[in-house]
Amino acid sequence: MGRRRAEMPPTLSGLLEALLAAADGQELTLGRLFAMMNARGLAAAMLVPTLLMLMPFGLFPGSNALLGLVMAFVAGHIALGLRNLWLPRRLRQVALSGRLMRRGLRRLLPLAAWLDAHTGRRLVLLAEGEAATRLAGLVMLGLSLFAAIAGLIPGIPTLVSAVVLLLALGLLLRDGVVMAVGYGATLAAVAGVAALWSGA
Repeated sequence: MGRRRAEMPPTLSGLLEALLAAADGQELTLGRLFAMMNARGLAAAMLVPTLLMLMPFGLFPGSNALLGLVMAFVAGHIALGLRNLWLPRRLRQVALSGRLMRRGLRRLLPLAAWLDAHTGRRLVLLAEGEAATRLAGLVMLGLSLFAAIAGLIPGIPTLVSAVVLLLALGLLLRDGVVMAVGYGATLAAVAGVAALWSGA
């Protein structure tokens, strides 16, 4: 019984609580956050930049472009089938506002609790295994690069990061239904951008 519990995917609420605890100190850096989340897997580490981009305020000027690049960096690790995240020292030392992070994370906790109650191990073919993981990594990589490039366009980074978050959650929670929704949202986003581009 204990072994089966150990193999269960972590809850999203638990991960956000861990981030809240980390944001309680005087100094908060990307390196500290990623070191903590990386122990739970790269899908969990992917939550750090996506959640930061989804928060309803800018952490610092140009944060969307930087976070998009961080998202792409983590997604690249997933696409390559790597298990541990390496961060350059300059990125590890990027300081974040713990106060602002805690404010944003508290707003996300009710949503996290709802997701925990309505997700589970379903359609695992889409969420488990090397092929499924690498495919998700490739899709998240493309979306993250787009978010970084379009970082100055209002609304685009938030929309793209929400799609990336769905895919990361699907991998983390091993829920293929969430993955399917994420892939559907990806297709819708690509179609929308294509329509805007052709109409420009």
